[in-house]
Amino acid sequence: MLSVLTIHDATLVVDGKQLWKDLNLEVKPGEFIAIIGANGSGKTSLLKAILGQIKLTKGNIRFELELVGNGNNHIGYIPQQRALDDAANILVKDLVRFGYSGHKLGVFSAFGKTSKKVKDALACADAV
Repeated sequence: MLSVLTIHDATLVVDGKQLWKDLNLEVKPGEFIAIIGANGSGKTSLLKAILGQIKLTKGNIRFELELVGNGNNHIGYIPQQRALDDAANILVKDLVRFGYSGHKLGVFSAFGKTSKKVKDALACADAV
């Protein structure tokens, strides 16, 4: 079975500190993984590298066979912490939409391709 995500011989050095070296990972369709480790061990940096937000010192990352560059429209990401006003009424579908369209909320974000993707994602999690 083809891997969805492949990390090959990846090394990341940030501000002179080596976070990890010769990292290899394959994620197959349908697999779930957890990234755990101490503060400062490179968990968030790994996610940023997968998203194409930071460049590896060595190695490569492929998503569905394509090298990860400056982001990928097929990868959604919702930060662990997001600064929102406590009075903001955010629905689960809005939070999922963050993963598809970043900060774009409002009346027009509820229509079109993104809306269908959000509905499909919620259906996969039996959350419709």
